[in-house]
Amino acid sequence: MRYWFLMPLFAMISACEGSQSTKSYLSPDGQAEAFVKQIDRGACCSTSYEVEIRTGATKETVFSGNGAGGLIASWKGNNELILTADDMYQYELTARLLRKQPFHADGSENSIRIIYAAKRNLH
Repeated sequence: MRYWFLMPLFAMISACEGSQSTKSYLSPDGQAEAFVKQIDRGACCSTSYEVEIRTGATKETVFSGNGAGGLIASWKGNNELILTADDMYQYELTARLLRKQPFHADGSENSIRIIYAAKRNLH
């Protein structure tokens, strides 16, 4: 066995295989749905999160991050998605998602705002 020194590396990589779960959150008007995907990579790795919003046939990833806590989505009306996390140390966020018709008849923007709120446990 020529490459025996790589065995610990392969064991570590295989130990990071984990489970995946998805929760969905429907907007009050039913026109948009947010999907929060949690990927638990095991004891040696952090948990990854991804949030995707679907409006009709359109879908877009609006959040991705890593952390040890949980991530919860909640709708505030039809046009605002609030993401609350316990312990997210690295993330990327899209501030808003334009709908198929980007403007209303009155000229106002037709979009979904995404707000990230870090929940702090101060003792």
